Amino acid sequence: MPIPALAAVAGVSALANIGASIYGTRAQTNAAKKARALYKPYAQAGARGLAQYEQLLQNPASVQETPGYDFRLQEGQKALERSSAARGMSQSGAHAKALMRYGQGFASQEYDRALGRAGGLAQYGAQGIGGVANAEQQIGQARASGYVGAANALRGGLQDYAFSNRLQQLNQSGYAQNPYGQNPYQ
Repeated sequence: MPIPALAAVAGVSALANIGASIYGTRAQTNAAKKARALYKPYAQAGARGLAQYEQLLQNPASVQETPGYDFRLQEGQKALERSSAARGMSQSGAHAKALMRYGQGFASQEYDRALGRAGGLAQYGAQGIGGVANAEQQIGQARASGYVGAANALRGGLQDYAFSNRLQQLNQSGYAQNPYGQNPYQ
């Protein structure tokens, strides 16, 4: 094969490698974008959970605003009222003490449950953010790998081209001939 043809093949090979690097980078970027979209709801839920968690820590009485709090508290108080009435103790100090203990215990339990729910949501969000961060890191790695691959392919093609040009120059000058005047391949 003539030397200019070798240079052309090297150039086409370099371009093919560059194209493959670019295609691979795009594919990785698209996959990471899809991952980002899949993790987005978790990240949003986590942000809401973290806000609820912070609100509960700053204002523990806000637990009373959680859904169903009043209903559950009132149902428990009614059960205590019925129990005390059945024993004839609805106006006693023991009944008032039992109601107070129930209310305090209920509030404490509800507070712990609300913190747990909000903390769980915040944890989902942290995992979602971690997934997004991993996807972003993969995009960066794919781009860097693509750039390095493209640069290496271009460098290789240029080296092949320069080498073939040098060989052609040596052949034309007669310098590359066997110093003994014989062709060793005959």
